[in-house]
Amino acid sequence: MMFEVADLAEASPATVSRCGMVYLEPQILGITPFITCWLNTLPEIMQPYKEHLQTLFDTYLEEGLKSLRKNCREMITTMNSSLIDSINRYLECFFAPFIKTEGPQIPEEKAAMIPMLIEPWFIFSLTWAIPGCCDSDGRKNFDLWLRKKMKAANAQMPYPDGGLVFDYKLDDGGASIFDDDEEEIKDRKICWELWTKSMPELNITPESKFQDIIVPTMDTIRSEYLIELLLINKKQLMCIRPTGTGK
Repeated sequence: MMFEVADLAEASPATVSRCGMVYLEPQILGITPFITCWLNTLPEIMQPYKEHLQTLFDTYLEEGLKSLRKNCREMITTMNSSLIDSINRYLECFFAPFIKTEGPQIPEEKAAMIPMLIEPWFIFSLTWAIPGCCDSDGRKNFDLWLRKKMKAANAQMPYPDGGLVFDYKLDDGGASIFDDDEEEIKDRKICWELWTKSMPELNITPESKFQDIIVPTMDTIRSEYLIELLLINKKQLMCIRPTGTGK
């Protein structure tokens, strides 16, 4: 049974829980409950940065969603609650390497990098969660809004000036790498770098069959990174793009 009520003044908790549901329109519910509930589930190591994350949500999220609805065209209709959940999923993927349930503890120098990564993690997640379903023109419009907003908010690490914000990935300075290759990452810094920087060298042998040749591009590299990031952290995803884009 489903019924709509003006209030619960005359209904006991038992009555509501047994035989009905209270439906709230998304515009009435707003975005705050989704943010608050997620922040309350932060892992222990991220609890000190709860207030910082709340500030970032307050600064960027609502205006970002308004920019999306006003200036961008989506290939598939989305709901604000789903986009917020997408931001949270990306953030959880970035948090994952720092959540240790067993084995050696996280080195202090790695944990000390988390405060510097909170904002870049959020910005990267926002960049790919909100306009992820937009067409090319929509992404250009969102790029203009985000750059302007980051400048107004005095972001600690703004995107480089060239190209679009979608042309850059986050290099966390090796903070999420916990292995024996410390020498290789000790000189790395937290920064934005072009996706094409990690593009592998293409070597096509004469024996290669045409249908087996995949030429790496910025689109294939970033799609592979984002899909892998989500899948290895057991996050569900759906790939959408126009026909012929190699989904």
